[in-house]
Amino acid sequence: MNGQGQIVECNTLHIRAMDIAEEAFIANHKGKEGEAVRLYREAYELEAKAAELLSNMKDLEPTRSVLYRSAASLAMQVGELDEAFRLACEGLAGNPPAEIAEELWEVIIDASPNVNLTDLMNVI
Repeated sequence: MNGQGQIVECNTLHIRAMDIAEEAFIANHKGKEGEAVRLYREAYELEAKAAELLSNMKDLEPTRSVLYRSAASLAMQVGELDEAFRLACEGLAGNPPAEIAEELWEVIIDASPNVNLTDLMNVI
């Protein structure tokens, strides 16, 4: 798939992921926890695929890092801490704006509560 095709596919996946995340939010507020978790997981998987399509397109900031932040946050929502950590690190590998970088760091810290922050800095 060429660059333009990847961007179109990425946009399609992202829109679907956000629609499903909204459905999950509504299900959660209606007390349908099992349905909400299933929907959040589906949204996370779609958003991660969308972000990965742009993994090598570091010139597409802030879009690239925003997608990684979103995917990492959804991964946290479903308890996929290792995946949240990985996605947030990948988001930082580009050139994210300061605000997005800060949010990615917050995910990294939240996803690794038993890791010393100095050790974390050395990993990244």
